[in-house]
Amino acid sequence: MKRALLTVWIAFLMLSVGFLLGFELKPNLGKIAYLPPLCSEPYIPTSTEWKSLHLTAEYNNEQGLTDKLIQTHFSCYPYPKWFQIILDLKCQPTWNHYLGNGVFDVSKEEVKSALMEGIKVIMNLIQGPMPNVTDDVVKMDIYMRGFPIATYEKRELVFKENLKFKE
Repeated sequence: MKRALLTVWIAFLMLSVGFLLGFELKPNLGKIAYLPPLCSEPYIPTSTEWKSLHLTAEYNNEQGLTDKLIQTHFSCYPYPKWFQIILDLKCQPTWNHYLGNGVFDVSKEEVKSALMEGIKVIMNLIQGPMPNVTDDVVKMDIYMRGFPIATYEKRELVFKENLKFKE
């Protein structure tokens, strides 16, 4: 207790001496001298923006998503009319059916089933802190090892045209 009071007393003395010598404590308020005024104005993020930033920071790492897919990148951004998700994946070693450059050695339906299972996991992850972010407002860009393979929007998964599947 005495140590805490001593710390407060020293801080008070330092502020008092600074005030008497004419030093002013001015908050920076986020202004950055080398940036134009529009870029350095203070900004207070919305709750959804904070939650999106938190989700991106927490889940943007390599981790198992399902028994078939591993997530290698995750980021999300709230826009006024939709909620954008960027998702990069790779196959689990036990389900290694992606050959690279948009080529799969399994059927289109099997890939779709694996992706929909992964999308369900991602939606559950997002709806934990943001229950109003539903499939109706989500736009998801899906990549496999950096190669664009599909988009998910309004509950529909659409594959990119340049993909090849086993028939």
